[in-house]
Amino acid sequence: MAQSNLFTGKERLGKITIERFRDSLRLRWTLKGKTYSLTIGKDSRDTLKAARAKAQVIDSDITFDRFRSYSAEVWQVANNRFRGCITDTSCRNRNTATMG
Repeated sequence: MAQSNLFTGKERLGKITIERFRDSLRLRWTLKGKTYSLTIGKDSRDTLKAARAKAQVIDSDITFDRFRSYSAEVWQVANNRFRGCITDTSCRNRNTATMG
């Protein structure tokens, strides 16, 4: 099925929902009673393409029972971005420097 370029603010790819939220695009899904959310970036045509691609990967990982190992990596990256870190090394260096 071909994807439409028209995005109305919410669309579903398999088990994953892509939605516009606070001028950004995010993915949301529920697995085993737990709701997950992953912000992809500011709302733009390129971000929508990235969101659709990531949604397909996550949906495939859920389907083939690979989500557990994948999710740990995703949440580590998301956590580092939240703290302003680009890599694990930069986080460790920053945290070590502030600990004195």
